[in-house]
Parts: sequence; C-alpha cells; structure tokens
Amino acid sequence: MKHIFWIVCGALSLLILVAWFVVVPTADAQSAKQKLDQQAKDLKDLERRALAGNPPGVWDAENAAETERLSREFLITDRWKNTLQPHVDKYKKQLEDIRTQLLGRSGWLAKPIAPTSNVLEWYNAYIQASEAVIANLRSRGCMVAASPTEVVSAAGESPSNVRAVIGLYTKSGSFPDPKEHPLLTARLRVIELLADRLIAARTAIADNPLVGPTGRSDDRAGSSPVVVSLEWTSAGQGEIGQTIETTVSSLVTVRSVGVRLTLAGPVSALLAASSAIEGNTSTDRPLLSIANASLSKRTEFAAGERFDAAAEAARLVLTINVLDFAAVAATATPGVN
Repeated sequence: MKHIFWIVCGALSLLILVAWFVVVPTADAQSAKQKLDQQAKDLKDLERRALAGNPPGVWDAENAAETERLSREFLITDRWKNTLQPHVDKYKKQLEDIRTQLLGRSGWLAKPIAPTSNVLEWYNAYIQASEAVIANLRSRGCMVAASPTEVVSAAGESPSNVRAVIGLYTKSGSFPDPKEHPLLTARLRVIELLADRLIAARTAIADNPLVGPTGRSDDRAGSSPVVVSLEWTSAGQGEIGQTIETTVSSLVTVRSVGVRLTLAGPVSALLAASSAIEGNTSTDRPLLSIANASLSKRTEFAAGERFDAAAEAARLVLTINVLDFAAVAATATPGVN
C-alpha cells in the first residue's frame, strides 16, 4: 500500500467536511458572518467619524437635515455634547410643559353636573344647569326670546324645540341612563363654553357715514349674534368625540367634539363671534378651532322686518372642533447619544 497515508488523509478530510456540514448549522454561520461584517463596517464608520474631528461652523439644531448630517459625519464627543445637552434638556422641558398645559384643559368637559348617578337627581341638576344657559343667552339677545305660547314644565324645563336650538337634551319618557351622563355632560360644557364666547362677542354698530344712525339706539349699542341652530357632528351615537392625529399626538391623545353652529345677526356681530370662538384665552378650557365658515346675507324677509333696522341681517354657519386632551403612554423623548 504505497499511498496508504494519502488515502487515509483524504478520507479523514472528507469525514471532517461531512461532520462540519452536519454539526454546524449553515444558516447560523451565515448569520454570524453577517453580524461580524456589520460590526466591522460600524467600527470603520466610527473610525471615520472620529478622524473627522469636531464639526466646524454654526449648526442649526432645529434643522432636521443639519442634525442628521451632524450625527452622520461626526462622532459625538464630550467637547460638544456638553454644549448641546442643555438645549436638549430645555427642549424636553418645553415638551413636558406643553403636555401639562394641554392636560390641564381636559377636565372641563368632564366637570360633573351632579355628585350622584341617581337618574332623577342627576336629570334635575341637568335641567337647572341647561336652563341657566338658555336664560343667559336670551337675556343677552343671543337667543330668540320666549314666545307668549311657550310652556315651561313643572321642573322648569323649556319645550324640547327650544332646547334643541342650542343642542340640549330633553327626555322623552324615561330618564337618561347613567351611561349617557358623560356624553350629556360633555355636550353641556361645550354649549356653556360657546354661550360665554357668543355673549362676549356682542358689539356696537357704528353709525352709517352716509345716512347717520339707523335703527333703535339700544340695537346699535349691543348687537348680538343669535343662535339659529346647534348640531352635533361627532362620531357615532353615544361617542363624546373622535380621536384625531395632530402634531402633539405623541404627547397627548387628542379627541375632537364636532359642532355645526348657525348664527344670525349683523355682519359685525357674526365676525366678532367667529373671532371670540377661537379666542382660547383661558388656559383651563378646551381649545376651539373653526374648521369651516360660510357667511351669507338673508334674501327673504317678512313685511316690515327691515324697517328702521340697525344693520343688514346675515347668517354664519361655523363648523367647530372642540379639542379635548388625555394622557398617553410614556414614550422616549429625543436626546443626544
């Protein structure tokens, strides 16, 4: 057996190769190689960024493109990380302050009408609060005055057609179920909020420069936007509002209560009402935003209705979003790595 040594070596080599393919998983070996290759690339990239030194010039930290280039081309070191970190911390604080301020507005819509779930006691409290809104609007001329035939119930509740004008609930038969209380509460708070802003929008009418003062002096002194109708345009029945995506959705959950409000009155009063609705000066109230507005003049009038009127009548239809905010699960905030 002249070549026995080489035959044995070849056989052993073949057995080793077979054993390698059988014992060592090929997929795992490939995965391990890919990870090692990626780590080698990452190491070379770190070396390249380290050799680049410190970034020259002035960088705008609020410019996303410049920030991305900064982190891609240079290695973050203590020399300039210590300069950026205070700005990052300040930015985090600003985000937290915004979140706190928005959440501070969320309690208004849920402010209880009555400290009870008893259906009779709760509804009596609801009548008292909602009728106060009607009385307030009427006293300021922002709602049509009561007609001589209007009959108020023994509990002090106006007819359903009157209450429906400003979107109020009126029971027919049984009392509302306690499950409906959060929805009715939120809607009443929205009505109260709109009523306050409409009353604040009452404005005086200037004298006509051509013909002088027109209409009664008290009409000119306090012209009011009058509610024609208030309709709820939120999500399906029973839902207070619908969740929407906004630029602050990473900080808080944003819910929108939709309202379609139709107003009548002089153009000056209607424009003042539109401005007042979006005033949002109180930090403990929900934010109101007008999504759409349509202003038109009236074309039909009853005989004598325009005689000695203080101003031309118009109609304004507003689509309003009442924004409510709720906490969301904590998420990571941007930082310097």
